[in-house]
Amino acid sequence: MKDEKNQKTIDDYDYLSNAASKQDCTGLIPSEPISIEELESYEDLYHFLPPNAKVANIKPEEHSKESRHILIKNGGLIMPSMNLVPITGVIQDITAFGDDCCQRQVSIRNSDGISNFIVGPDTYVINEVRLRPGMNVAAFYDANLPIPLIFPPQYQAVFIGRRNPYETMYAGYFDDNLEALDGSLKLNLERYTPVVTSNGQPFECSLGGKLLIVYYSTTTRSIPPQTTPRKIIVIC
Repeated sequence: MKDEKNQKTIDDYDYLSNAASKQDCTGLIPSEPISIEELESYEDLYHFLPPNAKVANIKPEEHSKESRHILIKNGGLIMPSMNLVPITGVIQDITAFGDDCCQRQVSIRNSDGISNFIVGPDTYVINEVRLRPGMNVAAFYDANLPIPLIFPPQYQAVFIGRRNPYETMYAGYFDDNLEALDGSLKLNLERYTPVVTSNGQPFECSLGGKLLIVYYSTTTRSIPPQTTPRKIIVIC
């Protein structure tokens, strides 16, 4: 009787039974799955999920096309997990991307060299500005997505827009206190701070849990740094 009770205790705690290997299948998932379908594909390759967390039991949240990512919970807010990384510089060249006329390759040069961004139908070009060589821009890619191991580096552009060289552009999710999820920035809004949607319309609701593009110039030396932004674009 005692042995059966001990075995039940062991079984209850053995929640990593399907993936408790020391060397087998190391590196199966190189980056965070961005959809339930991708998670199912990994599970088909290697049965790694614990018994109580089958893919069929993981319910995808209804979300917009722009943010079909595994959701994370932060202070009661449900927000997609997207790690947006900016690269700033000057557009050196714009060329066709293969035979796809709906996508263009934008080459951006800065002090680190050349970075190529693929601008396609899903890329939000801020203010729908026509991109041209010589334009100072900021382009954002999602670091959670797989990146080809080629040189120069090539990224899928999530956002791209004209940039004032004396200004910083930040893109990411904020909580109800207007603090970025990565803790890198806190916003202090003034009554006159323009807050608009991606199509230029006024946004008058809470910014908590929203994906924001923030334009600002200076920050405090506090932790996190605080700023009064010049403009905020809400990606609805």
